[in-house]
Amino acid sequence: MWSDFAQQVKIAKADCKLSQLIRQFNGDRNLQLDYLTASMIVLPEAFSKSFHRINSLEQINERAQKNNCEIPFTCLIDEAARIITKTFRGQLGTKGFCSWDCGTLLPRSMQAARASGTKVMLGHTHPAGFGAICSNVYYRRNDEFGGDYLELLGLMKKFPIISQFHAIMSPAENQLGIFQLQTNGRVNYCPWRT
Repeated sequence: MWSDFAQQVKIAKADCKLSQLIRQFNGDRNLQLDYLTASMIVLPEAFSKSFHRINSLEQINERAQKNNCEIPFTCLIDEAARIITKTFRGQLGTKGFCSWDCGTLLPRSMQAARASGTKVMLGHTHPAGFGAICSNVYYRRNDEFGGDYLELLGLMKKFPIISQFHAIMSPAENQLGIFQLQTNGRVNYCPWRT
């Protein structure tokens, strides 16, 4: 079982060591991390490879770790109930980049979300050295925040069906972080359970 990055954020915040946590896992130093108390439930249909093989968080994690690459994925989420019901895997990326726009991942996920009355949660894996946090990789020199944060925020604004909750898995660090993305660099981590 992966460690819940929300617990690490909670401990670091209590110990006034959030900046150290961000540096340790190559997070965006301009983010303001916090911790939510209500848990997110990840159903076995979304989590376990015994249910959905390649379209499961377990299988995505294994493939990303084997290839040390980023993989985009989406989940269907009932935001009100805080339940993740299903996962879709996208196309294999590189060690430092992946895209939800490649192939049919986003259209397929949006269609499934509309049919089930849920929203689309965006997620991706990070390579070794990067934790379950929006990374410190900046695409443009003058951006206030890094690429992970800005890309997630941009897709949320472009498509109302995209959830405010997102996920990052770091196979090498054995972490899964589920978080609520807000404006002005605020990221609230949500504890999760299966």
